[in-house]
Amino acid sequence: MALLQVKNRAVSALASGISDSDLSLTVTTGEGAKFPQPGNGFHITIEDEILKCTARSTDTLTVTRAQEGTSAAAHSSGAMVSLNITAQVITELQDGKIRTATKVVAASDSPTNSKLGADYVCDGTADNVEIQAAIDALPTAKVTTQLEGAVADDGGTQTDEIVLSREPTANDMTLLPATPAVNDAYYFGGHVRFNKLIVNIGTQGAGTWTITWEYWNGAWVALAGVTDGTAGFTAAAGNHDVTFTMPTDWVRTTVKKYNCFWIRARVSAYTSVTTQPKGTQAWIEIDGGGGTVALLEGTYIIESTISLPSNVTLQGQGVATVIKIKDSLGADLKMITNKDTDAGDYNIIIRDLFLDGNHRGQAVAALHFGIYLQRVDYSLITGVWANDQRYHQIELDNCHKNVISGCNCRRSRSGFGIYLYSGSDYNSVVNNVCCENVDGIKLDSSCHNTVDGNICSRGGFGIPVENGSDYNVISNNVCSYNGNDGIYLAYGSGGNHNVITGNQLIGNSQGTTNTDMGIEVSAGTYNLICNNLFRKGSETNQPAYGIHIAADANYNIIHGNDFYDAGATGDIDDEGTGTLKRDNRNLTGTGWLTDAP
Repeated sequence: MALLQVKNRAVSALASGISDSDLSLTVTTGEGAKFPQPGNGFHITIEDEILKCTARSTDTLTVTRAQEGTSAAAHSSGAMVSLNITAQVITELQDGKIRTATKVVAASDSPTNSKLGADYVCDGTADNVEIQAAIDALPTAKVTTQLEGAVADDGGTQTDEIVLSREPTANDMTLLPATPAVNDAYYFGGHVRFNKLIVNIGTQGAGTWTITWEYWNGAWVALAGVTDGTAGFTAAAGNHDVTFTMPTDWVRTTVKKYNCFWIRARVSAYTSVTTQPKGTQAWIEIDGGGGTVALLEGTYIIESTISLPSNVTLQGQGVATVIKIKDSLGADLKMITNKDTDAGDYNIIIRDLFLDGNHRGQAVAALHFGIYLQRVDYSLITGVWANDQRYHQIELDNCHKNVISGCNCRRSRSGFGIYLYSGSDYNSVVNNVCCENVDGIKLDSSCHNTVDGNICSRGGFGIPVENGSDYNVISNNVCSYNGNDGIYLAYGSGGNHNVITGNQLIGNSQGTTNTDMGIEVSAGTYNLICNNLFRKGSETNQPAYGIHIAADANYNIIHGNDFYDAGATGDIDDEGTGTLKRDNRNLTGTGWLTDAP
């Protein structure tokens, strides 16, 4: 919901009278600043009429008449103009409180006294139905929020206007240059996907040009279903909506340092300009509403996916809240996913649950995921135990700026503990335990992530980084007694420009002795590998080397590592080109390895 603006002591008087049909008014000279910039609008009261202000320029207010059941009337010069708390303001506040609702769900075996206060009580069969009903019962709404990026482009010269787009100073946004040209543009960026832009025009443009609205899907493509209330920035001063069909292939890109979901207003044809259009502020409208679904202690048997929209928290009571796949399901299943996997969701929280994939109870092989999120941003998964899935315990697919923390992912039969896949960038994976999975924490075509403080043990690879997963920080993890390498950079273009630091690589290569490494760089360039500790461990099978740099891995730095007792064969096996080695402790622990070059 877009709440009305308010401001203390916003009181003035009409500088001149208005009729019952006038759509603008002027207050006492110099007192327009007492009122807020409209944003979502604000209500003023003149005698018995309530009016909505949609734009303000100095002391002139643009208004919509007869609000909240009042009637338009003529008002004389000197009549009081005041911003009061009206019924609609209170209603919006009350609705905002409702939108933070909590729904409580009890399992069939929840304590009897707790069931009395539950909104939904499950019967132990297809409990996903009651859980989904609780989620769907949470209220929905729209909210207006600031832009994440605002950039004016004049012939390829880009100017950062994000601060200008957020403050109420009139006419400080350069919607088009003073003399436009084809391909000049204004870029509007959101932190999440959106399908409505609101532009406050300060100065109405005049001239002959055509604006094409576009979005980024790897190239700039025309938006579908556009309704341009700005009329190409030639509409009158005030707020104007630009709406469009939400693209399903919309992806983030970086414009002038801001990594956002961008649309742009591009000049596709130009003849002349009489008045340069200027803007004052801009906003986007996104999904609001939501709330919390609290699952009480007990076991919830599911046979279909639990689907979460934006702004919803699914919260258990810790390991005593168990969501379990029913016996002999015989079909693929994502236990928990997000609702809109095409356009995406955001601000989802999943916490304090035990997800039981019930591998032993399945007679037919199928792909079972614990949590699968696709195109989800700004969300949190924490305190989740995901065990015994037939596939990945937790997967993020094309997700950004999320946190996975304090989770325990164990015994995936044919998948990974935590999997960042297909452009899942800028996420944090911290303080998780991933044991007995095919791989512990895997990054595939995902960049700028932080993987810190995790334990990856007794799996295949501890932390594989593959297929152009670049600019990640892999730090302070324990990768121990895995069947293959502790940390592995490989496949495709491997991993490049990564920082691998402060990790403990202990007793890996449990599959075949003297074969795998603490860290294997099979493909990857310009990585910094520093301050790691390597030990071969006491098991019969032991790693061959602490680090192996393959022939396709070039210009990496190996610095400040401890290779005492690192491998059955040696400390570093370097077949790469241009590797820089400095200040590394040797295999016997009695001195330093020779620096190179």
